[in-house]
Amino acid sequence: MKKETKANLQDAGAFGGGALIGGTVSKGINRFLPTEANTKIGVKAVLCAGGIIAMALIPKGNAVNQLGKGAALGMAVEKGMSAISDFAATTSLATTDATDKPLVKFAQDATGLSGDCGCTTAPVQQRIATLNFPVRQFNHARPINMMEVAPNKYTAASFA
Repeated sequence: MKKETKANLQDAGAFGGGALIGGTVSKGINRFLPTEANTKIGVKAVLCAGGIIAMALIPKGNAVNQLGKGAALGMAVEKGMSAISDFAATTSLATTDATDKPLVKFAQDATGLSGDCGCTTAPVQQRIATLNFPVRQFNHARPINMMEVAPNKYTAASFA
């Protein structure tokens, strides 16, 4: 493999990994944002712009810089999509109807307002596996007579 190709792959891997990490961390930060809808949308829009600016300011260079650029992009994309979804939830897109046009359904799917695509945060039903072993009947008519022969040492004296 050529040296240039290996470096390009490393840079692409670092950028992609950074974007994944940035988007994931950015999603976790949502819990700490204001709860009032308009303020939350504004904060997310500002963080989106900040991520784009940070990505532009980080110079291209080694893998660490590419990781930082990817993280800034991941944060910007997640915050932007989250702000768009929050805004769409305050509009008529939030109410789904069977008579909605295909373009409206697409917009609902894209913003996570439709339950059809599985992208809403509806509670997931967990199914816990149960073990159903048949109950075995044991004959306990004959008790085992255990005798202590020494401290914490026992023996079966009789099976009768």
